[in-house]
Amino acid sequence: MASSSLDTVKRVNATLRRLLDQTRACLRGEHVFGVDEIRQLQQPIQEMEPIVNGVEPAKRNELALGEHLDEYKCHIKELQTTLEQIRIMLLARHASLQASRSQLATIHQWFEAFQQTR
Repeated sequence: MASSSLDTVKRVNATLRRLLDQTRACLRGEHVFGVDEIRQLQQPIQEMEPIVNGVEPAKRNELALGEHLDEYKCHIKELQTTLEQIRIMLLARHASLQASRSQLATIHQWFEAFQQTR
């Protein structure tokens, strides 16, 4: 079990490193963050759930597994911070779009009034 768990943790850590790079690219405007990215993040986290919940304290203290679990923990914390930044960015974009929509509605009303006076 420990070997299988270790392999899974290593694979998930590699996946999370790649996905964290993608989420950071989203913050820089170099990549689009959407539903597919959420699904990609969800899969490795779900895969780790039984390992994180099922590893006894003695197994956590094993050097190899413990180090990789610590790395996983760091990735999750970093991911949480990055996702919160993306959430704030999306909220700001939403507010900007709402303001633009309101402005377009006002212009449309002005144009309608202009058409009626002609």
